[in-house]
Amino acid sequence: AYFYYLNLPPVEIPSNGYVAVAANSNIKLILDNFKEGDTIEMEVITKPDWDNISMAITGGAIILEDGSIPTSFSHNSPGRHPRTAIGSSKDGDQVIMVTVDGRQQSSLGMTLTELASLMLELGAHNAINLDGGGSTTMVARRPGTRNVNVVNNPSDGMPRKVGNAVGVISTAPSSPLEGLIIDTEDKNVFVNTSRSYTVRGYDKYFNPVEVDPDKVKWSISGLEGDFKDNTFYPTSVGSGKIIATIEDVSGEIFAEHEINSLSFPVQLILNEKLISVQVNGKKKFTVIGKNKNGYYAKINSDDVQWKVSADIGIFEGDTFIATSEGKGYIEASVGDTKAYCGVKTAADIVVITDDFEKTNGTYLSYPADIPGKYELSSEQKRSGKYSGKLTYDFNDSTGSRASYLLFSDGGYELGKNVQKIGIWVYNPSPNPNWLRALIYDSQGERHYIDFTQNMDWTGWKYVEASLSGINKKPLKLARIYLVQIRDVPDAGSIYLDDLTFVSVPDPQKEDIEIPEDTVPIDEDNRNVVYQKDENEDYFRFSVFSQSGKVANPLERLLLFRLTNKINSYIDAAVFIGNNSSDTAKKVGKPALTVNNEIKSLDIKNSKFIQLNTSKQGLRLSNPVQWKWFKHQLDYFEGDNIFICLTAPFQQFSDKLEAELFQDILTDYRQKTGRNVWVFYKSDKNANYMERGIKYISTAGLDIEDLDPSKTDLVQYILVTVKGKEVTFQFKPIVP
Repeated sequence: AYFYYLNLPPVEIPSNGYVAVAANSNIKLILDNFKEGDTIEMEVITKPDWDNISMAITGGAIILEDGSIPTSFSHNSPGRHPRTAIGSSKDGDQVIMVTVDGRQQSSLGMTLTELASLMLELGAHNAINLDGGGSTTMVARRPGTRNVNVVNNPSDGMPRKVGNAVGVISTAPSSPLEGLIIDTEDKNVFVNTSRSYTVRGYDKYFNPVEVDPDKVKWSISGLEGDFKDNTFYPTSVGSGKIIATIEDVSGEIFAEHEINSLSFPVQLILNEKLISVQVNGKKKFTVIGKNKNGYYAKINSDDVQWKVSADIGIFEGDTFIATSEGKGYIEASVGDTKAYCGVKTAADIVVITDDFEKTNGTYLSYPADIPGKYELSSEQKRSGKYSGKLTYDFNDSTGSRASYLLFSDGGYELGKNVQKIGIWVYNPSPNPNWLRALIYDSQGERHYIDFTQNMDWTGWKYVEASLSGINKKPLKLARIYLVQIRDVPDAGSIYLDDLTFVSVPDPQKEDIEIPEDTVPIDEDNRNVVYQKDENEDYFRFSVFSQSGKVANPLERLLLFRLTNKINSYIDAAVFIGNNSSDTAKKVGKPALTVNNEIKSLDIKNSKFIQLNTSKQGLRLSNPVQWKWFKHQLDYFEGDNIFICLTAPFQQFSDKLEAELFQDILTDYRQKTGRNVWVFYKSDKNANYMERGIKYISTAGLDIEDLDPSKTDLVQYILVTVKGKEVTFQFKPIVP
């Protein structure tokens, strides 16, 4: 909507009067035919007659009429935006409701013509565009549940308050159990660990049906393992199906859920690596595991052995409880695989953030007509000369009501180590209200925390609210308020003083001796006996990066040594970098110079693919290369794919494209069984596995302060291909 503000004095609206709002050509109609002070008779006639309309909603342009898209729209909103539309099928038996996300990287939105085409494709015969933009929101109830949740991604980052909406409410009666849905937190699980499952029941109308857990029979197909109640313990690696079955009067009802049992984890990842915890405070931990092939799974806390050094705390389930002041570390282990988190436990640091000695906010209420006031007052004070007096009147209203202290300048920033918020409250007499606070996280999402749900005291009392569980920091305290959720009449005032933030000191990693996490061992990083056989798919190639021009005699000597090695006993070479072509020309073997071109090279049973990532992505660097890249993969019939990039996918400006790149490679590996390796330029020599794909980086000559004493750090990657067996080593150019 567009609003135009004119610098004119306000006018009084007569009792029982109306405001006439005109737009477009109607503005001239009003100005030409009426003057200030005229009495106007207004008659509203609708077609069809609104006496026969059972429901109506405001909308914009008709985008489909009798199966056709209009050549122009009655209310045009050009460009791609989030959209909301509703339509009906030709026979009138179906209503089609659509939201299209927009104004975000994952979805640009649609034009009205594109929206009309979508509605037509979905089966609509007539359709209208509703309020879109930041108002575009859809909520839905999952089968077998009672609550509705937002299922799209509103462009404001959170749902916006809107004036109206269309709701579809099921009035179908409850009926017997029709089906089951299995829920779990992760379909992946490591062998010899565990995964728990629950079921939801629904009837033929998708109403929720309560399911007795004791009547659910659990079983597994495709894998070996055992169930204990609703928890499965796999003893073999592979894929299978979890099956939940209930014997019902109508027969056997069952559901299936995919499960992937992964080889044992070789790396553990904790949600924290360095923490501060108040004495008697708590911190919940999660553990993610990664196996040798780079696949991840969440690990149940019961499968983790927890240890705490220095006698500073204990574990209860997945939660660390600090018992005394000190510093040390937490060890999480699954078998021989370990991960660590540094811990500092300390007494509270208490800081009075606001002493209520100067104006710090204004009054706000919900609903807006709740009487009340916020002001500084000397009537009661905990310290200093003043406190904040919040006056409220919930006598003449029903339902949930609230009176707010809305802090100035958007509220108070909370430091990353603030654990609790405290405040002194003077209560003249017990009352049935709650005292709460509104917190905004770094994503703008709201969080409500309780100081108390029982204001049963008289006089001054210190109350605290915990910030545990709010993880998207930094946080901001926006409001403190009284709320009445029951229809209980009440009015009065409370006094607030000495707003306090309770935190713990920042831990310093250098102050705590923390063991190193278990480092995965790459089974392909090894020396192999190699004897070239022209009749077999055997060959060796090197990978080396050169981003800059040769700067000094030392670099020239190192490149000379490398080309000699390649020409002597290596069969092919890959040079990554825009300045490596001169070096490649000195190699008398097949060579791939990875720069801003896209090309491929076939050697025996292997394909080398060079992609252009010069503009931080495939699409931006060369719009046609995605199609070309897919073609190279789809029509290859060998054993090994080697992909070469000038920059890693982590540097793609479009993170969704980076995810797509990984997904395509992983899917290709799983469907074909072929080896897929990715080489790229970086500032260090490193390697790791990620979802079945091996990623190897080469630093080349980019060693900080390179001089003759550091030549052993200048390494090339020597890759040995023996059919489907591929191994590698980082080899120094100068022994």
